[in-house]
Amino acid sequence: LNNAASKLAIFGPIELNGNIIHSNGTISFSGNVTQNIPPIAFHKLEINNSSGVQLGGHISVANQLHFIQGTIQLNQYHLSLLGNNSQIFGANSANKFIVSNDTGSLIIQHIGTGNRLGAVLFPIGSNPNSYTPLSLLNAGVSDHFKARVMPQVYNQYQSNGNPLGAAYTANAVNKTWVLHELVSGGSNAQVQFSWNINDELFTFNRSASYVAQYSGTQWTGNTPTAAGGINPYFQSISGVTQFTIFGVASGGLLPIKLLSFEANQENQLVQLHWKTLSEKNSKIFQVERSTDGILFTKIGEVKAAGNSEVLKTYGFTDTDLPQHTNWYYRLRLVDRDDTYSFSKVIQLQSIASNQIHVFPNPFCKEIHIDPKELENTEVLITLSHINGNTVLQKKMLLQGLQQINDIAQLVPGIYILSIQSQNYATQIKLIKE
Repeated sequence: LNNAASKLAIFGPIELNGNIIHSNGTISFSGNVTQNIPPIAFHKLEINNSSGVQLGGHISVANQLHFIQGTIQLNQYHLSLLGNNSQIFGANSANKFIVSNDTGSLIIQHIGTGNRLGAVLFPIGSNPNSYTPLSLLNAGVSDHFKARVMPQVYNQYQSNGNPLGAAYTANAVNKTWVLHELVSGGSNAQVQFSWNINDELFTFNRSASYVAQYSGTQWTGNTPTAAGGINPYFQSISGVTQFTIFGVASGGLLPIKLLSFEANQENQLVQLHWKTLSEKNSKIFQVERSTDGILFTKIGEVKAAGNSEVLKTYGFTDTDLPQHTNWYYRLRLVDRDDTYSFSKVIQLQSIASNQIHVFPNPFCKEIHIDPKELENTEVLITLSHINGNTVLQKKMLLQGLQQINDIAQLVPGIYILSIQSQNYATQIKLIKE
Protein backbone atom coordinates (compact mmCIF):
# COMPACT_ATOMS: atom_id res chain seq x y z
CA LEU A 1 0.00 0.00 0.00
CA ASN A 2 1.85 3.10 -1.25
CA ASN A 3 -0.72 5.66 -2.42
CA ALA A 4 -1.59 8.54 -0.10
CA ALA A 5 -5.25 8.36 -1.14
CA SER A 6 -5.51 4.60 -0.65
CA LYS A 7 -7.38 3.03 2.28
CA LEU A 8 -7.55 -0.63 3.13
CA ALA A 9 -10.47 -1.39 5.50
CA ILE A 10 -10.32 -4.73 7.29
CA PHE A 11 -13.67 -5.94 8.66
CA GLY A 12 -12.82 -9.48 9.71
CA PRO A 13 -9.89 -11.44 11.06
CA ILE A 14 -6.49 -11.07 9.42
CA GLU A 15 -3.87 -13.78 9.10
CA LEU A 16 -0.41 -12.68 8.08
CA ASN A 17 1.49 -15.31 6.08
CA GLY A 18 3.96 -12.91 4.50
CA ASN A 19 4.89 -9.22 4.70
CA ILE A 20 2.71 -6.13 4.33
CA ILE A 21 4.57 -3.14 2.88
CA HIS A 22 2.73 -0.04 4.03
CA SER A 23 4.56 3.12 2.90
CA ASN A 24 1.56 5.42 2.34
CA GLY A 25 -2.22 5.54 2.71
CA THR A 26 -4.33 4.14 5.58
CA ILE A 27 -5.09 0.71 6.97
CA SER A 28 -8.32 0.71 8.98
CA PHE A 29 -9.52 -2.00 11.38
CA SER A 30 -13.29 -1.64 11.05
CA GLY A 31 -14.84 -4.83 12.34
CA ASN A 32 -17.62 -5.25 14.92
CA VAL A 33 -15.91 -7.93 17.03
CA THR A 34 -12.45 -7.74 18.59
CA GLN A 35 -9.78 -7.91 15.90
CA ASN A 36 -6.17 -9.06 16.21
CA ILE A 37 -3.44 -6.86 14.71
CA PRO A 38 -0.36 -8.80 13.52
CA PRO A 39 3.15 -7.27 13.65
CA ILE A 40 3.08 -4.59 10.91
CA ALA A 41 4.97 -1.35 10.30
CA PHE A 42 2.04 1.01 9.54
CA HIS A 43 2.09 4.36 7.79
CA LYS A 44 -1.39 5.46 8.90
CA LEU A 45 -3.41 3.25 11.24
CA GLU A 46 -7.11 3.80 11.89
CA ILE A 47 -9.11 2.17 14.69
CA ASN A 48 -12.83 2.06 13.87
CA ASN A 49 -14.07 -0.93 15.87
CA SER A 50 -16.30 -0.36 18.91
CA SER A 51 -15.28 -3.80 20.24
CA GLY A 52 -11.62 -2.79 20.07
CA VAL A 53 -8.49 -4.42 18.68
CA GLN A 54 -5.55 -6.20 20.31
CA LEU A 55 -1.93 -6.66 19.34
CA GLY A 56 -0.51 -10.01 18.29
CA GLY A 57 3.00 -8.62 17.94
CA HIS A 58 4.97 -5.38 18.08
CA ILE A 59 3.71 -2.68 15.70
CA SER A 60 4.85 0.79 14.66
CA VAL A 61 3.17 3.84 13.16
CA ALA A 62 5.20 6.23 11.00
CA ASN A 63 2.64 8.95 10.32
CA GLN A 64 -0.71 8.85 12.13
CA LEU A 65 -2.69 6.76 14.60
CA HIS A 66 -6.33 7.79 14.34
CA PHE A 67 -9.00 6.67 16.81
CA ILE A 68 -12.58 6.79 15.54
CA GLN A 69 -13.97 4.26 18.02
CA GLY A 70 -12.56 1.45 20.11
CA THR A 71 -9.40 0.76 22.09
CA ILE A 72 -6.07 -0.92 21.34
CA GLN A 73 -5.07 -3.59 23.87
CA LEU A 74 -1.30 -3.96 23.89
CA ASN A 75 -1.05 -7.32 25.68
CA GLN A 76 2.71 -8.01 26.02
CA TYR A 77 3.61 -6.04 22.87
CA HIS A 78 4.77 -2.48 22.18
CA LEU A 79 3.21 0.16 19.94
CA SER A 80 5.85 2.60 18.67
CA LEU A 81 5.16 6.08 17.29
CA LEU A 82 8.14 6.69 14.99
CA GLY A 83 10.08 9.77 13.95
CA ASN A 84 9.53 13.40 14.92
CA ASN A 85 6.16 14.13 13.33
CA SER A 86 3.95 11.06 13.78
CA GLN A 87 0.81 11.83 15.78
CA ILE A 88 -2.14 10.33 17.63
CA PHE A 89 -5.56 11.76 16.81
CA GLY A 90 -8.97 11.27 18.42
CA ALA A 91 -7.81 9.59 21.64
CA ASN A 92 -9.91 10.39 24.71
CA SER A 93 -11.71 8.80 27.62
CA ALA A 94 -14.73 7.80 25.50
CA ASN A 95 -13.42 4.31 24.73
CA LYS A 96 -10.73 5.62 22.38
CA PHE A 97 -7.27 5.04 23.85
CA ILE A 98 -4.43 2.51 24.32
CA VAL A 99 -4.90 -0.16 26.99
CA SER A 100 -1.72 -1.37 28.70
CA ASN A 101 -3.30 -4.53 30.08
CA ASP A 102 -0.01 -6.46 30.33
CA THR A 103 3.71 -5.63 29.97
CA GLY A 104 3.34 -3.86 26.62
CA SER A 105 4.02 -0.12 26.42
CA LEU A 106 3.34 2.87 24.19
CA ILE A 107 6.68 4.16 22.82
CA ILE A 108 6.94 7.69 21.44
CA GLN A 109 10.22 8.64 19.81
CA HIS A 110 12.19 11.89 19.82
CA ILE A 111 10.63 13.83 22.68
CA GLY A 112 12.76 16.82 23.66
CA THR A 113 14.90 19.67 22.40
CA GLY A 114 15.06 19.91 18.61
CA ASN A 115 12.33 17.34 18.03
CA ARG A 116 8.88 16.91 19.63
CA LEU A 117 8.31 20.08 21.67
CA GLY A 118 5.60 20.89 24.17
CA ALA A 119 3.61 18.39 26.22
CA VAL A 120 3.30 15.01 24.49
CA LEU A 121 0.24 12.94 25.41
CA PHE A 122 0.44 9.23 26.18
CA PRO A 123 -3.28 8.24 25.91
CA ILE A 124 -3.17 5.10 28.06
CA GLY A 125 -5.37 3.25 30.53
CA SER A 126 -5.10 -0.01 32.45
CA ASN A 127 -8.38 -1.42 31.10
CA PRO A 128 -10.97 -0.38 28.48
CA ASN A 129 -13.07 1.41 31.11
CA SER A 130 -10.26 3.34 32.82
CA TYR A 131 -8.52 6.19 30.97
CA THR A 132 -5.57 7.48 33.03
CA PRO A 133 -3.17 9.18 30.60
CA LEU A 134 0.09 10.98 31.24
CA SER A 135 1.71 13.83 29.36
CA LEU A 136 5.43 14.58 29.18
CA LEU A 137 7.28 17.80 28.36
CA ASN A 138 11.02 17.27 28.02
CA ALA A 139 13.16 20.41 28.07
CA GLY A 140 16.33 18.31 28.01
CA VAL A 141 18.06 16.10 25.46
CA SER A 142 15.68 14.41 23.03
CA ASP A 143 15.00 10.74 23.77
CA HIS A 144 12.53 7.92 23.18
CA PHE A 145 10.06 7.32 26.04
CA LYS A 146 7.82 4.35 26.78
CA ALA A 147 4.89 4.30 29.19
CA ARG A 148 2.24 2.02 30.59
CA VAL A 149 -0.19 2.18 33.50
CA MET A 150 -1.22 -0.64 35.84
CA PRO A 151 -4.12 -1.08 38.26
CA GLN A 152 -3.39 -0.67 41.99
CA VAL A 153 -0.33 0.74 43.75
CA TYR A 154 2.12 -1.35 45.78
CA ASN A 155 4.83 -0.90 48.39
CA GLN A 156 7.39 -2.81 46.29
CA TYR A 157 8.15 -3.42 42.63
CA GLN A 158 10.51 -5.54 40.58
CA SER A 159 13.08 -3.82 38.35
CA ASN A 160 10.79 -4.35 35.32
CA GLY A 161 7.97 -2.45 37.06
CA ASN A 162 5.83 -5.44 37.98
CA PRO A 163 4.45 -5.40 41.55
CA LEU A 164 6.19 -7.41 44.24
CA GLY A 165 4.90 -6.24 47.63
CA ALA A 166 1.51 -5.58 49.19
CA ALA A 167 -1.11 -3.31 47.60
CA TYR A 168 -2.04 -0.06 49.35
CA THR A 169 -5.64 0.43 50.39
CA ALA A 170 -5.62 4.12 51.39
CA ASN A 171 -4.07 7.55 50.75
CA ALA A 172 -3.35 7.02 47.05
CA VAL A 173 -4.71 6.90 43.54
CA ASN A 174 -5.11 3.23 42.75
CA LYS A 175 -2.85 3.29 39.68
CA THR A 176 0.85 2.82 38.94
CA TRP A 177 2.50 4.53 35.96
CA VAL A 178 5.72 3.05 34.55
CA LEU A 179 7.73 5.54 32.50
CA HIS A 180 11.22 4.94 31.05
CA GLU A 181 13.58 6.65 28.63
CA LEU A 182 15.73 4.76 26.13
CA VAL A 183 19.03 6.40 27.12
CA SER A 184 19.41 7.38 30.77
CA GLY A 185 20.55 10.93 31.48
CA GLY A 186 20.11 14.28 29.78
CA SER A 187 16.35 14.58 30.13
CA ASN A 188 14.64 17.21 32.27
CA ALA A 189 10.91 16.70 32.18
CA GLN A 190 7.60 17.82 33.57
CA VAL A 191 5.17 14.91 33.78
CA GLN A 192 1.43 15.15 34.41
CA PHE A 193 -0.67 12.18 35.57
CA SER A 194 -4.47 12.02 35.28
CA TRP A 195 -7.05 9.89 37.07
CA ASN A 196 -10.79 9.59 37.74
CA ILE A 197 -12.65 9.98 41.02
CA ASN A 198 -13.37 6.25 41.23
CA ASP A 199 -9.61 5.58 41.13
CA GLU A 200 -9.13 7.24 44.53
CA LEU A 201 -8.55 4.97 47.53
CA PHE A 202 -9.96 5.47 51.03
CA THR A 203 -8.82 8.72 52.79
CA PHE A 204 -7.03 10.01 49.67
CA ASN A 205 -7.03 13.81 49.88
CA ARG A 206 -6.70 15.37 46.42
CA SER A 207 -6.49 18.88 47.92
CA ALA A 208 -3.12 17.92 49.49
CA SER A 209 -1.73 15.35 47.04
CA TYR A 210 1.56 14.87 45.20
CA VAL A 211 3.34 12.72 42.64
CA ALA A 212 5.48 10.03 44.30
CA GLN A 213 8.35 8.20 42.65
CA TYR A 214 9.60 4.69 43.45
CA SER A 215 13.39 4.67 43.72
CA GLY A 216 13.98 0.93 43.49
CA THR A 217 13.63 0.31 47.23
CA GLN A 218 11.04 2.79 48.46
CA TRP A 219 8.62 5.56 47.51
CA THR A 220 9.74 9.19 47.66
CA GLY A 221 7.07 11.87 48.04
CA ASN A 222 6.93 15.57 47.23
CA THR A 223 5.36 18.72 48.63
CA PRO A 224 1.56 18.32 48.69
CA THR A 225 -0.54 20.66 46.52
CA ALA A 226 -4.14 20.71 45.33
CA ALA A 227 -4.84 18.49 42.33
CA GLY A 228 -6.05 20.18 39.16
CA GLY A 229 -9.10 19.38 37.04
CA ILE A 230 -12.64 18.28 37.84
CA ASN A 231 -12.99 14.52 37.35
CA PRO A 232 -10.66 13.71 35.73
CA TYR A 233 -8.07 15.20 38.06
CA PHE A 234 -4.33 15.61 37.55
CA GLN A 235 -1.07 16.16 39.40
CA SER A 236 2.31 17.17 37.99
CA ILE A 237 5.97 16.79 38.87
CA SER A 238 8.79 18.93 37.45
CA GLY A 239 12.53 18.47 37.12
CA VAL A 240 12.31 14.73 36.49
CA THR A 241 15.67 13.32 35.38
CA GLN A 242 15.23 9.68 36.42
CA PHE A 243 12.35 7.70 34.95
CA THR A 244 10.99 4.71 36.82
CA ILE A 245 7.67 4.11 38.60
CA PHE A 246 5.25 6.86 39.55
CA GLY A 247 2.11 7.16 41.65
CA VAL A 248 -0.13 9.84 43.15
CA ALA A 249 -0.60 9.97 46.92
CA SER A 250 -1.64 12.16 49.83
CA GLY A 251 -0.36 12.16 53.39
CA GLY A 252 2.26 9.40 53.59
CA LEU A 253 2.06 6.78 50.87
CA LEU A 254 4.59 4.80 52.86
CA PRO A 255 4.43 4.56 56.65
CA ILE A 256 8.10 5.59 56.84
CA LYS A 257 10.09 8.14 54.82
CA LEU A 258 13.70 7.01 55.18
CA LEU A 259 16.26 9.81 54.86
CA SER A 260 19.48 7.79 55.20
CA PHE A 261 20.84 4.34 56.04
CA GLU A 262 24.54 3.83 56.78
CA ALA A 263 26.84 1.13 58.15
CA ASN A 264 30.39 1.24 59.52
CA GLN A 265 32.68 -1.51 60.75
CA GLU A 266 34.43 -0.92 64.05
CA ASN A 267 36.81 -3.80 64.73
CA GLN A 268 34.58 -6.89 64.92
CA LEU A 269 31.39 -4.89 65.22
CA VAL A 270 29.19 -3.22 62.62
CA GLN A 271 27.35 -0.06 63.62
CA LEU A 272 24.16 0.64 61.65
CA HIS A 273 22.55 4.10 61.66
CA TRP A 274 19.45 5.40 59.92
CA LYS A 275 17.22 8.46 59.99
CA THR A 276 13.58 9.05 59.09
CA LEU A 277 11.98 12.30 57.96
CA SER A 278 8.49 11.20 58.99
CA GLU A 279 6.61 8.09 60.09
CA LYS A 280 2.96 7.13 59.94
CA ASN A 281 1.69 4.08 61.82
CA SER A 282 5.20 2.63 61.79
CA LYS A 283 5.77 -0.46 63.93
CA ILE A 284 9.35 -1.78 63.82
CA PHE A 285 12.56 -1.79 61.84
CA GLN A 286 13.80 -5.32 61.23
CA VAL A 287 17.56 -5.46 60.61
CA GLU A 288 18.55 -8.12 58.09
CA ARG A 289 22.00 -9.40 57.09
CA SER A 290 23.31 -11.52 54.22
CA THR A 291 26.68 -12.92 53.22
CA ASP A 292 25.83 -13.14 49.51
CA GLY A 293 23.47 -10.19 48.97
CA ILE A 294 20.62 -12.54 48.04
CA LEU A 295 19.46 -14.51 51.08
CA PHE A 296 18.83 -12.26 54.09
CA THR A 297 18.28 -13.27 57.71
CA LYS A 298 16.77 -11.16 60.48
CA ILE A 299 19.40 -10.36 63.14
CA GLY A 300 17.42 -7.91 65.27
CA GLU A 301 14.75 -5.26 65.40
CA VAL A 302 14.29 -1.72 66.64
CA LYS A 303 10.99 -0.20 67.70
CA ALA A 304 9.77 2.60 65.42
CA ALA A 305 8.29 5.92 66.53
CA GLY A 306 4.75 5.12 65.35
CA ASN A 307 3.77 8.60 64.16
CA SER A 308 6.25 11.40 63.69
CA GLU A 309 6.76 14.49 61.54
CA VAL A 310 10.24 15.29 62.87
CA LEU A 311 13.69 13.86 62.20
CA LYS A 312 14.27 10.57 64.05
CA THR A 313 17.63 8.80 64.45
CA TYR A 314 18.04 5.06 65.04
CA GLY A 315 20.92 2.66 65.56
CA PHE A 316 21.74 -1.04 65.84
CA THR A 317 25.01 -2.89 66.56
CA ASP A 318 25.79 -6.22 64.93
CA THR A 319 28.04 -8.03 67.41
CA ASP A 320 27.90 -11.50 65.90
CA LEU A 321 29.62 -11.24 62.54
CA PRO A 322 29.98 -14.42 60.48
CA GLN A 323 33.42 -15.29 59.10
CA HIS A 324 32.98 -13.81 55.63
CA THR A 325 34.77 -11.14 53.64
CA ASN A 326 31.54 -9.35 52.70
CA TRP A 327 28.40 -8.53 54.64
CA TYR A 328 25.17 -7.04 53.30
CA TYR A 329 22.58 -5.19 55.36
CA ARG A 330 19.08 -3.91 54.74
CA LEU A 331 16.11 -2.70 56.79
CA ARG A 332 12.62 -4.13 56.58
CA LEU A 333 10.30 -1.20 57.38
CA VAL A 334 7.14 -2.65 58.91
CA ASP A 335 3.98 -0.69 59.71
CA ARG A 336 1.16 -1.54 62.10
CA ASP A 337 -0.89 -3.51 59.56
CA ASP A 338 2.24 -5.57 58.80
CA THR A 339 2.76 -4.20 55.31
CA TYR A 340 6.43 -3.52 54.70
CA SER A 341 9.07 -2.19 52.35
CA PHE A 342 12.85 -2.50 52.18
CA SER A 343 15.64 0.03 52.42
CA LYS A 344 18.56 0.02 50.05
CA VAL A 345 21.16 -2.73 50.55
CA ILE A 346 24.52 -1.75 52.06
CA GLN A 347 27.63 -3.83 51.37
CA LEU A 348 30.57 -3.89 53.78
CA GLN A 349 33.92 -5.57 53.25
CA SER A 350 35.71 -6.79 56.35
CA ILE A 351 38.70 -4.59 56.99
CA ALA A 352 40.46 -7.54 58.62
CA SER A 353 39.30 -10.31 56.32
CA ASN A 354 42.47 -10.43 54.23
CA GLN A 355 44.89 -9.42 57.00
CA ILE A 356 44.56 -11.98 59.78
CA HIS A 357 42.78 -15.22 60.59
CA VAL A 358 42.27 -16.77 64.06
CA PHE A 359 41.15 -20.37 64.53
CA PRO A 360 39.65 -22.65 65.78
CA ASN A 361 36.56 -20.92 67.07
CA PRO A 362 35.21 -22.30 69.41
CA PHE A 363 38.55 -23.41 70.96
CA CYS A 364 39.53 -25.81 73.77
CA LYS A 365 43.27 -25.82 74.52
CA GLU A 366 44.88 -23.49 71.99
CA ILE A 367 44.28 -20.99 69.24
CA HIS A 368 46.25 -20.31 66.05
CA ILE A 369 46.91 -16.98 64.36
CA ASP A 370 47.53 -16.81 60.60
CA PRO A 371 49.03 -13.34 59.98
CA LYS A 372 48.45 -13.24 56.21
CA GLU A 373 49.33 -9.65 55.21
CA LEU A 374 50.60 -8.90 58.75
CA GLU A 375 53.58 -11.24 58.31
CA ASN A 376 56.67 -9.93 60.19
CA THR A 377 54.59 -7.44 62.17
CA GLU A 378 55.01 -6.97 65.91
CA VAL A 379 51.64 -6.97 67.69
CA LEU A 380 50.21 -6.81 71.17
CA ILE A 381 47.93 -9.76 71.91
CA THR A 382 45.27 -9.29 74.62
CA LEU A 383 42.71 -11.90 75.58
CA SER A 384 39.87 -10.74 77.84
CA HIS A 385 36.77 -12.37 79.26
CA ILE A 386 33.48 -10.85 78.13
CA ASN A 387 33.20 -9.35 81.63
CA GLY A 388 36.30 -7.22 80.93
CA ASN A 389 38.92 -9.18 82.92
CA THR A 390 42.20 -9.59 81.03
CA VAL A 391 43.42 -13.20 81.17
CA LEU A 392 46.42 -12.98 78.82
CA GLN A 393 48.58 -10.25 77.33
CA LYS A 394 51.82 -10.61 75.39
CA LYS A 395 53.83 -9.08 72.56
CA MET A 396 54.41 -11.29 69.57
CA LEU A 397 56.22 -11.10 66.23
CA LEU A 398 53.93 -12.63 63.63
CA GLN A 399 56.10 -14.95 61.56
CA GLY A 400 54.16 -17.76 59.97
CA LEU A 401 51.45 -19.60 61.84
CA GLN A 402 51.50 -18.59 65.53
CA GLN A 403 50.11 -20.64 68.40
CA ILE A 404 48.77 -19.55 71.80
CA ASN A 405 48.61 -22.61 74.00
CA ASP A 406 48.62 -21.35 77.61
CA ILE A 407 44.85 -20.96 77.70
CA ALA A 408 43.61 -24.49 78.34
CA GLN A 409 42.83 -23.65 81.97
CA LEU A 410 40.36 -20.89 81.06
CA VAL A 411 36.78 -21.40 82.14
CA PRO A 412 34.30 -21.93 79.32
CA GLY A 413 32.64 -18.75 78.05
CA ILE A 414 33.01 -15.82 75.63
CA TYR A 415 36.35 -14.05 75.21
CA ILE A 416 37.55 -11.08 73.15
CA LEU A 417 40.94 -11.39 71.43
CA SER A 418 42.50 -7.99 70.69
CA ILE A 419 45.36 -7.74 68.19
CA GLN A 420 47.09 -4.37 67.87
CA SER A 421 50.07 -3.04 65.93
CA GLN A 422 51.20 0.44 65.00
CA ASN A 423 48.92 0.55 61.94
CA TYR A 424 46.33 -2.12 62.66
CA ALA A 425 43.80 -3.13 65.30
CA THR A 426 41.04 -5.70 65.45
CA GLN A 427 38.93 -7.52 68.00
CA ILE A 428 37.66 -11.07 67.50
CA LYS A 429 35.03 -12.79 69.61
CA LEU A 430 36.05 -16.32 70.65
CA ILE A 431 34.18 -19.06 72.47
CA LYS A 432 35.97 -21.33 74.95
CA GLU A 433 34.40 -24.76 75.23
